[in-house]
Amino acid sequence: MTNHSRQLAEIKKAIEALEAQRSILGDAVVDISLKGLQQQIIDLETSNNVDSSSFGERRQATILFSDLSGYTAMNEQIDPEKVQELMSKIKSKAIKIVEYHEGTVNQFIGDEISALFGIPRAHEDDPVRAVKAVLELHEMVRELSPTVEGQIGRPLTMHSGINTGLIVISVQDERDGKFNLTGDTVNTAARLVSQAKEDEIIIGPQTQALIAPYFLTESLGPVRMKGKAAPITPYRILGKTTVQTRLEAAERQGFTPYIGREKELAALHTRLLLTIRGKGQLVTIRGAAGIGKSRLLHEFQHQLNRNKITILQARCQAYGISNPYMPFLDTLRKELQLTDDDTSEQLHEKVVDHLKEMDQALDKFIPILLNLLSIPSEQYPLPEAASGEQRRHMILEALIAFISVKAKQQPLVLILEDWHWTDEGSESVLRNFLQVMVSLPLMIIIVYRPEYMPEWELPSFNSHLDLDSISEAQVESMIKAKYQVVNLPEQFASQIFHLTGGNPFFIEELCSLLFEEKTIFIEAGKLRCTRAIEKNTFPPTVEAVILAKLDQLDSGSMAVLRLASVIGREFVRRILKQISTQKDELPVSLQDLKRREFIRQIEYLPELAYQFNHVITQEVTYHTLLIKHRNRLHRLVAETIEMLYKERLEEHYGELAYHYSNSQEQTKAIQYLVKAGEKAVEQYANTVALTYFEKALVLAEGKAGYNGILIRRAKVLLNIFQGTRAADDFVILLNIYKEHEDKEGELEAVLGLALSYYIIALDKPDYAAKSLKLYEEAYILADELNDQESIIRALISTMWFTDYWPDYMEQAVANIEKAWIISQEYGDQELTFKCLIARANKDLISIPEVEELIKQLESRNDLPNLKEAYFRLLWRHLFAGNYTRCIECCEASIKLSHKLGAPPVMYSTIKALALSRLGQYDAAWDSIQQELGGEAYLFGSALKRFAEGIYLSDHMAYEQAAAVFKEVVELAEQIGRSWLKLWAQAEYSRCLLHFKKPNGLNMVWSDQDLANTPTALMAEKPVLFGEIALRKGNFKEALELAGNSGTEAAKHGWRPANVIAIELQLRILLKLDRSTEVISIADEGILMAEQMNYATLELLIRISKAEALDLQGKTKLAVEQYQTAVTIIHKLAGNMSNDDLKKLFLSNKRISPVLELAQQNFGN
Repeated sequence: MTNHSRQLAEIKKAIEALEAQRSILGDAVVDISLKGLQQQIIDLETSNNVDSSSFGERRQATILFSDLSGYTAMNEQIDPEKVQELMSKIKSKAIKIVEYHEGTVNQFIGDEISALFGIPRAHEDDPVRAVKAVLELHEMVRELSPTVEGQIGRPLTMHSGINTGLIVISVQDERDGKFNLTGDTVNTAARLVSQAKEDEIIIGPQTQALIAPYFLTESLGPVRMKGKAAPITPYRILGKTTVQTRLEAAERQGFTPYIGREKELAALHTRLLLTIRGKGQLVTIRGAAGIGKSRLLHEFQHQLNRNKITILQARCQAYGISNPYMPFLDTLRKELQLTDDDTSEQLHEKVVDHLKEMDQALDKFIPILLNLLSIPSEQYPLPEAASGEQRRHMILEALIAFISVKAKQQPLVLILEDWHWTDEGSESVLRNFLQVMVSLPLMIIIVYRPEYMPEWELPSFNSHLDLDSISEAQVESMIKAKYQVVNLPEQFASQIFHLTGGNPFFIEELCSLLFEEKTIFIEAGKLRCTRAIEKNTFPPTVEAVILAKLDQLDSGSMAVLRLASVIGREFVRRILKQISTQKDELPVSLQDLKRREFIRQIEYLPELAYQFNHVITQEVTYHTLLIKHRNRLHRLVAETIEMLYKERLEEHYGELAYHYSNSQEQTKAIQYLVKAGEKAVEQYANTVALTYFEKALVLAEGKAGYNGILIRRAKVLLNIFQGTRAADDFVILLNIYKEHEDKEGELEAVLGLALSYYIIALDKPDYAAKSLKLYEEAYILADELNDQESIIRALISTMWFTDYWPDYMEQAVANIEKAWIISQEYGDQELTFKCLIARANKDLISIPEVEELIKQLESRNDLPNLKEAYFRLLWRHLFAGNYTRCIECCEASIKLSHKLGAPPVMYSTIKALALSRLGQYDAAWDSIQQELGGEAYLFGSALKRFAEGIYLSDHMAYEQAAAVFKEVVELAEQIGRSWLKLWAQAEYSRCLLHFKKPNGLNMVWSDQDLANTPTALMAEKPVLFGEIALRKGNFKEALELAGNSGTEAAKHGWRPANVIAIELQLRILLKLDRSTEVISIADEGILMAEQMNYATLELLIRISKAEALDLQGKTKLAVEQYQTAVTIIHKLAGNMSNDDLKKLFLSNKRISPVLELAQQNFGN
């Protein structure tokens, strides 16, 4: 047991003793003493002087179990001393094999070996290392087998099982193995080895996923294993593939189209041009793992002419540091075409022949190169004196000569990757090369990670490239290219960028994981998301990269990083220093973490603050801590925040809620969760508030204060229009308040339930009657309690129900006016504003008055009421023809919805209607696509389709538009929106008139519909019937109806409806040969259309005016109108990107004659 372990045991005994004395000493004394002892435990567990694995650590790792087949027979047939000798040899060789691949032999038990890869130090490819090691173990035993086969009557073989996953480790007495291992990963590995037959290697599915590109495997199908509820699918290792690197694996699977790095590619090509001219170049490329160094070089090589440029490429290996000159040996083997299957004689022959063929100058280097390649040679022996320093000098001279000859034959690019794993010998070769390469057509590219610091002096011909993360826009482009989609879910690219820090490898792996887990899928050329992406979602491949990087840190820096990971992605130095036990070493550790690019400094004032470079780095670091350690550290961080910021705790409610929630201090967690939720509500961050309240409810269940949290959550649900969930909460509360005869609480619950039902009614109209009934009950109860505020709330809320029952208008207006009077007497400004909004909703105040109301609300930053006021105002401006202001109101409403966390249903559609009237068709279509729809927003779906119908009818695609409006009529009926149904019916009928005879046109408005027409649609009835009368030839009736429509529109200030009526009047008057009236009336319509920028109607009115002027023989004036009409046509057509719809528009019977006339007579 270590000294730290003994100290921990002693402290824990002291805690137990104190707890036993609680009844005698009292809570106050015990709690104070316990706090000090618990702090000592934290100090010990986070001490920089002790490896965290001493107390336990969570690690993603690979475990190997390997058993010897034939061991029992060997013991039966062979002398025990000989058995022990052979087993010692097997164990010794096994240790060498495992350690060569940088694994750890954990334990030998009889004939079983257990080895770990990723513990105590992780590597990016631990599963691959494990499989390579086990293949060598099996080969080693096969080679030893012949020495005993004759005696035991069977071959000696291994059978092995490998599994990868989460393992909890702790240091233990070495007699029981170096590490104590716990977790399902370990149990499954043990089951796998028991499934393996002689000389068979069985791996788990997660291991297979990580080694698949590098090894051939065979699925064994689903297998049920002892102790596991569900079957798993193990795999059998069959052998190696030719894939050596992650880049080769990606290339085999198919690269994602290359995004960005244009500047870096250009820089490489610039240096290559200098190389071709005989000026040696050194290019150093630095970048973190996964940042795209290898891909950049792949793209660069792909653009080169291999017939004119020689490329030599080698890489250092993480477990090759002990092998001198490894990358240069790799280069030699490739260039001399040496293979593992060659015999010694063949290797010798290839080396000699190739070197002699290359250049006679290389003959003198044949002995040293053969020796370096470990090829024995009697013909070319090394000089007897060639040892030590002289041999090293000979190697340097030979390697430089070999590469120089290659460069002189043809410009050469030598790429040395992963130089951060280089060996001392290779460093020496490079240093010497830099002194002689300046006049060679040689370009050396050295690639390394940030943790490597070049020890050689950079020459003047060096260029350095730092590869940074790609931007958020590039992340979006990369994902679209990867999945060949045109659209991504909202904020998806931003989330991926935030989680990965813009690291291309992390992005690819994370997206692949999300795709495999069916979190994302492709539908109709769009990427869809089925659920939110959790911040602790990280693929094993990415976790391996980060763990490998973490394990390069010294214990001090690692301890600091772990503490920082508990604080959060961003952390201030003051808190970190307070909780650290190594305060003096903290600046050095932080500097080291910055240099290695784990963290970056983000603030100097008011205090030093840092941020993890990647969210994933923070998460992986955090998850190495045992859960019990995290809990204690979270409590310590929370207490530190309370101590350091006690004068301004409100700023830290969210942090305190987070840390106490993860510390098992439930009382404080609830306290700060509620405070953080209330603060979020004040800031209109409703979705954030909802999260806080929901966490608080989980902790507070069955405790005092639960109801208060529940009503807070219910109100937030109302704010974000989640009516069904809010109703569930209010039903619970209503029953509780009734049971306790709490009338005030009952009233609050009834009002909340009434609003919940109204929100549900937006898509399920049957709930409208339930909602209205509850508001009526609330009014009676509020009157009994003389609660003026609740009386007003109940009264003004009835304004919404005219959407369902237009004949309710009179009662709704009376309720609003009554509420207005009470509010004036009551004198509450908040209620006054709500009443004004309700009056605006029923057109009881003018547009200027509503604009003034908005200014007042903006000055108060009253976002909920401001949103309601804008909602009413945008409709008023739409019907008044103030399209630009309508668009501004829509955009303001969308922004407010986002701020309030409410779904912005309807606003994009109304904006699209205004844009369409302005002739901005492409912008209108884009806005339509932003509308919320689907099952979750049936009302949004209906409005979206309505806007699509208007878009089509404005393009004069009347048959297509009619089909859409017919669908809207059905949708509006389904969701109980009578006003939308009537509006869609009017548009549907208008479209039918363009391609059907009026006698064949069915009446689409019932008598009840006509009686219940909303005020805003009053002008639609006569103009529609006027159109029908015109088509039937009843010109006098048609003219009267058109006039009535114009009068009704003018009375209410509905300029678009007025101009539509004028345009109809003009066509009727032309039929009646009353051209003089046409000219006089047209000018009024043109003026109004110009004021509104209503281009389509201006066009149609000018055409009618031109036709009237023609009839009067006023040709010159007619030409002016036609020319203006042609200009408008071209302007409108210029905004139509859909070619099919543009053709329909230009071929319309009102448009095409004008264009033909212009072509014939005006040259337009």
